[in-house]
Amino acid sequence: MKGRILNNFKKYWYVIGILVIAFITTGFIVLNKEPDYLVLKNKAIKVELGTKFDNNLETYLDTTKLSSDIKKDVLKNAKISVDKKLKDSDYYSVGNYKVTISYKNQKEVVKYKVVDTTAPVITGVESIDIVQGIDLSAYDFASLFTVSDLAKVETEFDTSAIDSNVINSYTLKVIVKDESKNETVKEVAVNIVQAPSLDEEIVSETVTNADGSTSVKTVTKKKATVESNSNSNSSSNNISNSKSSSSNTSSNSTSNNNSSTARPNNSSSNTNTNTNKPDNGGSSNNSSSSSGNFESGSTSNGDYTDIWGGGTGNWHWDENGNLVID
Repeated sequence: MKGRILNNFKKYWYVIGILVIAFITTGFIVLNKEPDYLVLKNKAIKVELGTKFDNNLETYLDTTKLSSDIKKDVLKNAKISVDKKLKDSDYYSVGNYKVTISYKNQKEVVKYKVVDTTAPVITGVESIDIVQGIDLSAYDFASLFTVSDLAKVETEFDTSAIDSNVINSYTLKVIVKDESKNETVKEVAVNIVQAPSLDEEIVSETVTNADGSTSVKTVTKKKATVESNSNSNSSSNNISNSKSSSSNTSSNSTSNNNSSTARPNNSSSNTNTNTNKPDNGGSSNNSSSSSGNFESGSTSNGDYTDIWGGGTGNWHWDENGNLVID
């Protein structure tokens, strides 16, 4: 009986010894363990496309339980990195990323997600005047609108409700959709107006409405009078030149006729007084020669006066049209 009690007592001491050793070991570990320097505020962060990436450690870490000295050292020496590098901008495109924060032997990872929930913005005219009969598929609607979005977009101009052959007011739908399926629809008034007549022309003008919006107005005007005046001046100049030319021609003709003055002929024996001279070129069909007598005197020939010497004599035209005095 006494032996059994002694054996049980030894067992108890054995258990107590193990517990004491475990307690001491645990206490040693606890006392020598580094504190949690990196405590995350959130394990995951979601931001909108276009949000500038923030590399400030206090955005991700909760430092409220750290002493001022340790906090200062953590914020100074901790490193932050992302699994993908930024390209040509200060924000990440739509997708999932990993933000890693490390300090001494500790490391924490934050899930960083970029989403696009913002629809495209369309700016442009509120109404458009289009001439009747225009092919709408060839109309440059795109030049009248501006689309703003951080992602790639597709733009569609829905003209299915417009009949360009019938004068009336219709609605054009401008539909813009980005890569994240965000969509914006802008409705624009389209007025089909009458086509101009032959003496009119179409002028498109962008005007600002009272509410600050803009519209493309089609104005029908008479064709520019400049063209008419130009034609009138041209016609007047032609008539003036024609008159001047006609006057000069008439004057020259009269002068030439006056210069072809018949030579006096006192000979009673020669009745042929034809004084027409053939051209020196010898191509004249009037090749008959004339002859006769002459006396002293003078004859006015337009711009000059023919003077022939005194005395009498015979003369005739030779075959080359030259005057020969015998």
